[in-house]
Amino acid sequence: MLLVAGFYTSCKKAPSSDETPTPTGPVTTREINTWIVDSLRYYYYWADALPLSPDLSLSPKSFFSSVKNGSDRFSTLYLPGDASTYTASSRSTYGFDYSTIIEPSSQKAVGLVKLVIDQSPAARSGLKRGDYITRINGTTITETNAAELQQQLLTQSNIKITLADLQNGQFTERAPIDLLTGITLNQPITSKVMVAGSVKVGYLYINDFIAGQREDMQGKMLALKNSGITELIIDLRYNLGGDVSAAAALCAMIAPNIQSNTAFIKYTGNRNGGTRIESFAEAATYNGGPAFTNYRAAAPALSRVYLIGTGATASAAEVVINNLKPYISVIFIGEKTIGKDEAAFTIADLRTPKRIEWEMLPIVYKIANAAGTGNYSSGLLPDYTINEMAALPLKPIGDATDPLIAAAIRSASGLAVVSINDKSLSSSTKPLQVLTDTRLIQAQQSIVITHR
Repeated sequence: MLLVAGFYTSCKKAPSSDETPTPTGPVTTREINTWIVDSLRYYYYWADALPLSPDLSLSPKSFFSSVKNGSDRFSTLYLPGDASTYTASSRSTYGFDYSTIIEPSSQKAVGLVKLVIDQSPAARSGLKRGDYITRINGTTITETNAAELQQQLLTQSNIKITLADLQNGQFTERAPIDLLTGITLNQPITSKVMVAGSVKVGYLYINDFIAGQREDMQGKMLALKNSGITELIIDLRYNLGGDVSAAAALCAMIAPNIQSNTAFIKYTGNRNGGTRIESFAEAATYNGGPAFTNYRAAAPALSRVYLIGTGATASAAEVVINNLKPYISVIFIGEKTIGKDEAAFTIADLRTPKRIEWEMLPIVYKIANAAGTGNYSSGLLPDYTINEMAALPLKPIGDATDPLIAAAIRSASGLAVVSINDKSLSSSTKPLQVLTDTRLIQAQQSIVITHR
């Protein structure tokens, strides 16, 4: 399921010069596909490259794929309420993400639990970050079946997993756990203060950028400011992105010396969309949330900010990394991000009566920061390359000894930071082998969500 589906701005079908009357009678595949391509011709970033005579007889999903531009990695079409039209994820289904790795000390293929959402089916069943999975549905994970077993986990409504404890290179399995699909809520923002010598370091872990969490984010930043922090770490390692308004709200509490009309983001669309620049206040307060003055009141006095990201950091999380750079020194620690320098908004049929149930999120804009810097489709590169799995078992989120957090604290304390990679995991020179990663699958599907 798309991560931020509840926070899109809907818009009507594109204006038509034909003024064709609304059809009556049963909705046909041809009518659906005509609505799709007409909307794309008006809004789509690559509208000028759409085929002149597409095959309107195809199924809607196949038709959408057939007209998408070859450079378009992220546009999507879905039918609300029909799970088969969304990309399945272990996070939305069971509330956890994992990577299948070759564990260095045992040299066995195992699942490594990286994230467990609070109050999710996985959390209620006792899964924790750092747990090892040795079996899925009773089948032992191997290099050859890891992808197949992951697909079972992503597509089945209930699964059986076996956790194991690792000691001296040997796994001891526990009793199997039955996991059922269930409602997974948004992950709360984690906030804490860490002390490194005489330095007070604020820390925020943000799992998603959701417009409805802006008040919580502002409250936590204000508490960090009032605690007297002089350094700040923002942990976006698993943040798939989401709503630009939430990303802008965070940036409005970090960037120093900005005003309500200070430029935050630049959108460049097709000839209909043109170019527009949104200020911090316009972006952060779109469709509700705290006032811009409240965000500024929560801003600590900072000369730099530490941002943590990985290969699962995408879309609006990348906006934070890129769009803070014109205003404050950004020290980015982790791994290269996904590379989503594009934005979308939902196109839905808002006619009365409604004819088309399908909705789509087509790429509408390329995005850049206030200095005009964008074009990071290959990903944003860190200042310090550090793999979070450079120290196993994984530490809890927010633990000061986590390799990524420890590097930020070390730098904030005035000490040197050394980039570390998979080779640190063992005496072998062979890098850690990652076979599958459920978070990366979902990261590939996330989109920067904006509005018209």
